Amino acid sequence: MAPRRNTSIDFVEYLQFDLVMIIMSLPDDPIDIIRASVVSRAWHHFVINNSFLKNLCIKKAPAISTIDSVMVQEDGALTIIDYRSRHPLTFEILKKDHIMYSYLLEALSKSSIAPSDAVECVVGASSTQSYPEESVVNVVLPSINYSWGDSYWSSTGCHDRNVPEKIMFKLYGDVCIVTEIEIQPFQRLDHQVYSANSVRLRMGHPKSYNDLRPNVESLPFREINDDNYVWTYTSPEFPMLEEASLQSFCLPEPALCIGGYLLIELLGRAQKDPINGLYYICLGHVRILGHWLLPAFDIEMGLSGSISLKYHPNAVEDALDFLPYDDEENEDEEFFDLVDSEEDRPMLVVQLENMINIRRFE
Repeated sequence: MAPRRNTSIDFVEYLQFDLVMIIMSLPDDPIDIIRASVVSRAWHHFVINNSFLKNLCIKKAPAISTIDSVMVQEDGALTIIDYRSRHPLTFEILKKDHIMYSYLLEALSKSSIAPSDAVECVVGASSTQSYPEESVVNVVLPSINYSWGDSYWSSTGCHDRNVPEKIMFKLYGDVCIVTEIEIQPFQRLDHQVYSANSVRLRMGHPKSYNDLRPNVESLPFREINDDNYVWTYTSPEFPMLEEASLQSFCLPEPALCIGGYLLIELLGRAQKDPINGLYYICLGHVRILGHWLLPAFDIEMGLSGSISLKYHPNAVEDALDFLPYDDEENEDEEFFDLVDSEEDRPMLVVQLENMINIRRFE
């Protein structure tokens, strides 16, 4: 009997390029693309040369498109992947790029596992009624009565109930994944809950490199100008209940934040003060849940505002090791129990210490 001939056809080699690109762009799961890259040498080169994992990552996390270059720091060597270069990237460079995006996609796929509080510090609020008693820094503490008084933030009053308010946070690390936020409106002594009608969030980075690393001693800002930032992600608008309970707002998909700044927009004012007739928004507690990707990923801004993603392959395993998180917290614990240690989030520790010392000795 004559041996059977192999009649299989590798469509990557025989079909038109445009048609193969369409077919290979269909998978929405990074695992499928990774599997395709190991089918054969031809498939391996085709997947890497055409940056399918990068394109999928941009599809799932559009903030990636703001990156101008990647700085790969591995074993003491620095490799620059410049997306703005007119010269084609070599296969070895594209392979490093391919591996990096596989890790980012893995992080996005795992981000719903045990998210933790990702706030590094409170940047400021669009208004504050009374500082420091009603400082926006108060919202990182559970909304209970402390020895120095109630812990909540209040906006200034307004005759127009449609005027929005905004509060801004710096997340821990410059590359983070956010899965949800939790907000607890505050019930004042008049027993009314001063919630917003709805909430929306934006994430991004400052336009100037000078603003990338805030000076915690100058925070919180009494006013914030969100026009000084580039917002690369905007969530849907979520309705807020007029209840003094911790309300969860889950994003449709985990969102990648490049730059580490998050803005919460509080839209509409639900309650009017019965004494002065002004509308307020008061919040008792805010949590931003997700994962930071330090030390594997960070960013660097150029003088012109260009964004470089710093990638440390040797630290990826630590960054993707999402440890179990105990979600049942004791709200009676002191403020320093909100952070694991000063080494983890020193800016938040300093900010809370400053605020509490001011209130204790005012």
